[in-house]
Amino acid sequence: MELKYKDLAIAFLPVIIWGAGFPIFKIGLYYSNPVTYAFLEH
Repeated sequence: MELKYKDLAIAFLPVIIWGAGFPIFKIGLYYSNPVTYAFLEH
């Protein structure tokens, strides 16, 4: 079975989206109250 670039891109897309969440959360916490931010997340 041969892996193609499309297959690798599809496999790494969730990893990139998941990894981008941490800086977004950090920026969001900078501009808001942590308690309010916790209610918005759930």
